Amino acid sequence: IGYVGTRSNHPFGLLTNGTPKLYITTAGNVGIGTGATVNRALEIAGNNNGGVKANYIRITDTDTSATADNQAGGIEFFTNDVTAGIAASMEVLYAGSGGGGEITFNTAANSSAGVVEAMRIDENGNVGIGTTSPASQDASANNLVISDTAGNGGLTINTPTNAIGAIHFSDGTSG
Repeated sequence: IGYVGTRSNHPFGLLTNGTPKLYITTAGNVGIGTGATVNRALEIAGNNNGGVKANYIRITDTDTSATADNQAGGIEFFTNDVTAGIAASMEVLYAGSGGGGEITFNTAANSSAGVVEAMRIDENGNVGIGTTSPASQDASANNLVISDTAGNGGLTINTPTNAIGAIHFSDGTSG
């Protein structure tokens, strides 16, 4: 194994054109575009003025023949607490031909159980909680679908004692 770095208790940095671009602190935190101050295990800094997306992270799937529900990328949250495993994840799935995408949010009751889909935002912006296909519901009202296969689906609005919980319906001509 070859190494590049410091042998003393000093941070390590990489330069391009004489300008620092990447830092690794003595604690092991990695900063890209941050300068010498890195506050998290991985921190990316950049000026997004003008829509340049300077501090975006891109995950690229090189599969050119993906079909609906194939993963395009994701983020997993792994824990070593008690039982090691994935505690939650977020995935982007192909919506089918044309390159559209859906986002799923996945949770686990415990890290050894494996994650299951809890919520999906489909390629049309419809949100499904407890359903993987919110668009398959009544097309006139499928922007938010709450489903429970056990028959106990519902919506709860919980407010403090002196407040009012409400759902307002509008026909688009009045608030």
